[in-house]
Amino acid sequence: MWVNGYQSYDEDGEPLTYQWSFISKPFGSSATLIYDSSIYTSAYFIADIQGTYILELILNDPYSQSLPDYVMISFENLKPVANAGSSRSILLGETVPLDGSASYDLNGDPLTYHWSVVSSPTGSGAQVFDPSASITQIIPDVEGTFSLQLIVNDGRINSDPSTIEVEVVAQETVITGDLQDLQDAINALDLSAFKNDNMQNTLINKINAIISQVNNREYADALAKLQNRYSSKNGWMCVNRSTGQQ
Repeated sequence: MWVNGYQSYDEDGEPLTYQWSFISKPFGSSATLIYDSSIYTSAYFIADIQGTYILELILNDPYSQSLPDYVMISFENLKPVANAGSSRSILLGETVPLDGSASYDLNGDPLTYHWSVVSSPTGSGAQVFDPSASITQIIPDVEGTFSLQLIVNDGRINSDPSTIEVEVVAQETVITGDLQDLQDAINALDLSAFKNDNMQNTLINKINAIISQVNNREYADALAKLQNRYSSKNGWMCVNRSTGQQ
């Protein structure tokens, strides 16, 4: 912390020397003035404890000494700020990186970190790998919403918690959702787009069969059926995108 007396002056224009000193410091402080030589208008010290520091400045010209002037500097400990990052969605089995390095302390104090799982779906036992690290990870073990919290401490006080949510979905759920969207698109088509009235239901039923295979994790069979979906030989007829005809 710098203090300065550059606005000081001598009415006779005599050269001045400057004498800085501490009048009081917080209990336990070992702060010392670094630039306190009489040739410097300014002085510098590092505040090592929160609290109030009072410094005195006395000026001397070649013939006399000034009355003392005082400066009071107070250092208040401000609450640190935690930043757990952004909420996100992932597939079941993926690793969720957790990065709290954007957390900060306005006083510049070093931070300690504490990650925790605030809530998780029933049946989950997932935990943060290294809860005291600024950058760590977690691997969710079931579908559902995980609430993760970060609190930082500056050595004196905890931050307010920063919480993110991680929505975990199984790959089967994603694929099923896409197939159901496809069903909705087929249902939305006018019957005139199909060669016969039964073809719309046929497509819907075949997609239902694929959904059932996905849910049963019969991925190879489901993929084979999807790959053959445009083959008229296998009973799949496709709507012509340009004409609406099959």
